[in-house]
Amino acid sequence: LLSRTRNPLLWEALKERVRGWTHHMALVLTWKLTCISLTKRSVAILYGPSEGTDCVIISIDDAIQKINLEDEYVFYAWHRMLNLIGNPNETIDRPPIFLDFMNGVEILVNQYLK
Repeated sequence: LLSRTRNPLLWEALKERVRGWTHHMALVLTWKLTCISLTKRSVAILYGPSEGTDCVIISIDDAIQKINLEDEYVFYAWHRMLNLIGNPNETIDRPPIFLDFMNGVEILVNQYLK
């Protein structure tokens, strides 16, 4: 996200690497928290400052990263991040990790249903 790249080759390379690591909970947790932060920012862009956040705020463990992105790039990155893992039925084979993934999807959907 910090690079703000739109290079499809770099995003495809990331997708390939991510799909090789879906058996690690840390990867799915990082994916989930990044997608949630992009979703909260996209909600603010769509519905105004009373909803969501004014920048992308990724909080993992004790580290908080605030990233100011152009609105258009927020949606681009959101779309790319959502598709990194692909079909979880094919890419995630451990039930606890699959459950955490689905919990993340539920949180993403609920951000728009508030």
